[in-house]
Amino acid sequence: QDGKDLRLSFDAAWSRLAEDALRRAYAEARDHPEPAWSEAVVAALREPRAAFALLDLRDGSVPVAVTLPTYTQEEWRQKYAQLVQQAGNPLRQRALGGSYRPGETPYPGSTYKPLLAAAALLKDPNLAQRRIDCQGTWKPARAGAQSVALHCDDHRSHGSVNMEEALMRSCNVYFYSLAEEIGYERMYALATALGFGKWSGFEVGINAEVLLPPERAQDAWFVARSGIGQVSVVASPLQMARFYGWMATGQLWRPHLAAGTAAEYLLDSPNLADQQRAWLSQALRKVVEDPRGTAHDSRWPLERFRVAGKTGTAQVEGNAPVHAWFTGWFPHDHPRYAFAVLGENAGLHGGDLAAVALYYFLEAAWKELMPAES
Repeated sequence: QDGKDLRLSFDAAWSRLAEDALRRAYAEARDHPEPAWSEAVVAALREPRAAFALLDLRDGSVPVAVTLPTYTQEEWRQKYAQLVQQAGNPLRQRALGGSYRPGETPYPGSTYKPLLAAAALLKDPNLAQRRIDCQGTWKPARAGAQSVALHCDDHRSHGSVNMEEALMRSCNVYFYSLAEEIGYERMYALATALGFGKWSGFEVGINAEVLLPPERAQDAWFVARSGIGQVSVVASPLQMARFYGWMATGQLWRPHLAAGTAAEYLLDSPNLADQQRAWLSQALRKVVEDPRGTAHDSRWPLERFRVAGKTGTAQVEGNAPVHAWFTGWFPHDHPRYAFAVLGENAGLHGGDLAAVALYYFLEAAWKELMPAES
């Protein structure tokens, strides 16, 4: 077919703004280093390896799928051999995933916790108000005294928290306990129904999605770490944006690149009750709006754009720096776009980098993204 007949959903102007936002967020962190940061973190901030995916919740189209580092057409034509060898691997499309080495595996980290929360609500809506006491460490209920404990974020104690507070403050201990109660099979069933571990249907890119089957479901530590998005699941930013779009609207889109693709790409998906979805939205709003929320920062007030989201700081194999994630949707009251931002091996918390990048993007693009509100 004549290639001129093909129109893409990509928006070149928005994509440039997303690239600029990622670079600004990295520069902001790089220009204000903390004494405790390792040389590996400082080096990662000098050369951004990052991704930004944006999903249109009206039709499943993808206007932004940005990856850094990138290259020009001239570099592709004249310096392809150098691009192949370049340390930052600019040929990898990080927004779509694929071709990762072990130390770069895109575990979603705490951005996966809402899936466990949704599985719990589907089992028993009353679990939303169940309180769990976080003293900074967790062991399975039947673990012996000499068993190795799993720690909460930065070994801190959150005290007594319910599900909303645990999402807002990203309490690992709460979700370790919830995963033990819910079980891996229930998490796995919901994740499978929501497309994790499968190709999303997007027309291009390498499939990076992985979801381990429940053979190890009797390993309590494996189940607990699965509940916080480690060890069992690998997901690209596009896949995470799709999941958050489902939480926002109840619709699981097959994302597409070809403009004008018909809405029959809408897939059947599990159904959260409207009240449960509203409850999750409220919890993820507080991540941004509450001073205790992990994405709250008066310097970058994402509440200005009515964002609901979840930060993530995902560990990887070896001693590689952690990934910084921020995923969610906006506006929270009438969802229009879902997003996912990933700072690969950035070594920083998601709220200190990925959320900052989203703020810079929305600051620059809001009038075009939401013209009716501008």
